[in-house]
Amino acid sequence: MIEFKPIENDELLLKLSPLVRAIDLTLNYTNTQNGIELTKGMAFNRKFVHWAAKEFHWPGH
Repeated sequence: MIEFKPIENDELLLKLSPLVRAIDLTLNYTNTQNGIELTKGMAFNRKFVHWAAKEFHWPGH
């Protein structure tokens, strides 16, 4: 089994991680927008996808 290493909340790695930043932004979005709407096909609504593409600032994209 994989053993996970605990990370402190103030760890610099968390502040610099694009994935952690994207998760934080998404959770804040869901709180302010009352969730993420889905299409009939159960995909993310276009409004959220456009917002995410603009806000996430992925390295190299």
